[in-house]
Amino acid sequence: LAAGSYEVYMTANGYAPSAPRTLTVTNGAATESTFELTPLDRQFGYRVIMNFNPGDKTLEKVNIQEMIGAADGRTYPIGSGGFAVIDFGDSVKNITGVDFAVRAGNGLPEGYSVEVAKDWTGPWTAIDTVYGSAAFDLSVKSVDWFRYLKIRDDGDGDTLDPDAGLNIDAVEYFKVQDLSAPSAPSAFTAAAAGFDRVNLSWNRSSDSESDIATYEILRDDAVIAEYRDSLFSDYSLLSGTTYRYKLRAKNSRGVYSPYVEVSVTTPKDTTAPKLLYAYVKDSAAIVLRFSKQLDSASAVNLSNYSVSGGVTLQGATLLNGSMGIVLSTSLLKAETEYNVDVTSVKDRMVPPNIASGLSGSAVYMPGLVGMWRFGTVNGDTVYDESGKDHHGALLAGAKCASDAGRAALTLDGVDDGMVVANSSSLNFARKDFTIACRIYADTLRTKMALVEKAYNSLGFRFLTSDLDADRIRFVRGTTFTTGVQSNDLSLAKRKWIHIAAVIDSGIVTMYVDGAVSGSGPLAAVDASSSSDLYVGIKGFASSSVIPFKGKIDDLYIFDRAIGQQTIIALAAGSDTGHVGSEFVAIEDGSEGVTVSPNPFNPSASIYVKAAAGFAGKITIYDINGNKVIELHNGAFQQGLNRFVWDGRDHAGRMVSSGVYLLNVFGSGKTFRKGIILSR
Repeated sequence: LAAGSYEVYMTANGYAPSAPRTLTVTNGAATESTFELTPLDRQFGYRVIMNFNPGDKTLEKVNIQEMIGAADGRTYPIGSGGFAVIDFGDSVKNITGVDFAVRAGNGLPEGYSVEVAKDWTGPWTAIDTVYGSAAFDLSVKSVDWFRYLKIRDDGDGDTLDPDAGLNIDAVEYFKVQDLSAPSAPSAFTAAAAGFDRVNLSWNRSSDSESDIATYEILRDDAVIAEYRDSLFSDYSLLSGTTYRYKLRAKNSRGVYSPYVEVSVTTPKDTTAPKLLYAYVKDSAAIVLRFSKQLDSASAVNLSNYSVSGGVTLQGATLLNGSMGIVLSTSLLKAETEYNVDVTSVKDRMVPPNIASGLSGSAVYMPGLVGMWRFGTVNGDTVYDESGKDHHGALLAGAKCASDAGRAALTLDGVDDGMVVANSSSLNFARKDFTIACRIYADTLRTKMALVEKAYNSLGFRFLTSDLDADRIRFVRGTTFTTGVQSNDLSLAKRKWIHIAAVIDSGIVTMYVDGAVSGSGPLAAVDASSSSDLYVGIKGFASSSVIPFKGKIDDLYIFDRAIGQQTIIALAAGSDTGHVGSEFVAIEDGSEGVTVSPNPFNPSASIYVKAAAGFAGKITIYDINGNKVIELHNGAFQQGLNRFVWDGRDHAGRMVSSGVYLLNVFGSGKTFRKGIILSR
């Protein structure tokens, strides 16, 4: 404001205006003044949310606001046959006697009807038809309360008359003089839910004069929440600790009830921290996620960690929330799996629980935005091990079960599945990307869902073909005519098969067990950010896709087109990295094979678990099918047998880096596994 003197007064809905006051404003300074308004016994219309004037009198329409606020002699004509819907902004209660009134302008009284509703869309209850200014009692129509008032002119008059129809000066309702407190919440209970959470519940309060606005919750005399519901969960608590909670209700007039109080003790946590999963954050950092909060001193102690492959540790940082660690490392190699060992890490209990002998693995794969290996599960949550936190939710009883040492998503073909909420890094709108997974079909049918992110014509589906159940098809949206399918009739029941689709500049290339199996052009996929990712079940309700019956494992999604060597490595299983030594059955579960480390340099140990009398041979081939070396041919000892390949061929020459195929044959069965030599 320019310097000078001003006459100022204050108004507010439901209060008497203040008396004018002269205030002086000076340059470079603030002028402050306090106004205290006197409450009235009534409140007025808050806003007009709908208006229809049949005469379409533009000049009058700019004066719509004359209907709100206190009566002041300035009116708005709603027109012959017109109507207005006015929001009081608060509940108009049915009190004793008159509840609300319409104040009409001076002149010949006009006829109109009045309706009320709790929602502006209705349903509407007719109260009365009257002339001129009138007062109304809700008890006549047994209405307990309303918020919205509809006033409709009776249509008796010339629509072109500038002042046609009812002239509304104000609408008002008579406020409840609420000085009493609401009742205190009853049946207030607190129950420990695990070591670090308490669930609170109570019966709602009541107030005969006002609405209950919120409930104020205190823990140990400190306010922790203002809440509207009657159930509340308090998280991130300490185990073995007693907490005192207080609760009170507040009505819409700001009056509080008395407190109610309850105490609860969380159970003592005697479990050591668990390593949930590990992932590579970038080329020089590995992140470890734990099951509980860690003691900071032990968590950042580098001597408590070791990483395979000659990786040196340069630092450790505790993540926010104290349930994760970032290990700064020497340079990591792309498409390489690293084993991480953890020891002597403590939690925050007193005395602390100590974790020792934990191990996990992390794979450095640039462009990886989703990795679900179904071995790291917490209840119905499947952890995303890519580090992007795209954790999946199991649907309708789907479970992650072990199959011959392989943890896999097991689906019943009825309604089981997994859903991953969308995020920006899973938005592949008109971008290159890659999907790869391993499947085991209990039955083969057309259009069985594997992975999809689709809605109407948008997005994509990766599924069994609509033409041949033993082919894989990648389609855009819901139109099966715009898709690319594998060439080979490669699927078979009850057999693990690796499949992949690479989208690169409008060309889709299909892979089966690491080999190219079809390609073709496809219109740009627009996997919009609004759609979730579904695994094993369709996400678009009206499509003809059916649920998958079988198992899905090692689901990887990249935000780019990856090369065939990476596809081969995924198909070979060199990245499986599940914690512990797991054996894949050759025949009936009595024999098994594993390789460690993988990738390797300079040598890899090949373990064969054999039953009595088992005989066979172990051979290494290159990716073109040429024999590199035969490591064993004959009988195996009962139990665990170990063989070492030092990266040399049958002539003792060092072979080059790359993917090789381990072939173990015995008892009429063949086991194959890809292994990677990384010099």
